[in-house]
Amino acid sequence: MSLFTTQSPTGVAITSSGSKKGDLFVADLNIKSKKITTDIKVDSNSNIIMVTTTSRIEGLYSPDSMLDVIEGTNN
Repeated sequence: MSLFTTQSPTGVAITSSGSKKGDLFVADLNIKSKKITTDIKVDSNSNIIMVTTTSRIEGLYSPDSMLDVIEGTNN
């Protein structure tokens, strides 16, 4: 497994890693900037998973604050 981490002067932190599991190569990218975190996972079978987390989205209302999840797929 290889790991790389860097941070910009403006506070954006980027961490990437990659590993091989059998015949499958898996890569992970994590980006953190102020109140937003994005995790991207990619494998050599062209599977992509992206999760973006924020502490608050202006103008978005959810009646249950425990369910602030927005999901999407691209086929």
